[in-house]
Amino acid sequence: MMDNWFTIDKIDNETIIISEYRHWEETHCYLLNGKEKSLLIDTGLGISNI
Repeated sequence: MMDNWFTIDKIDNETIIISEYRHWEETHCYLLNGKEKSLLIDTGLGISNI
């Protein structure tokens, strides 16, 4: 049931948006990939593990 909770959209090679469209708030998390590190900006609801 939670397997389909997130929608993943690749903007470019460094930017991924992880969305929770199944909830009425439709929150988004952003994964920014660098050469040495990545940054997850998590504004999600916490309903399911990313």
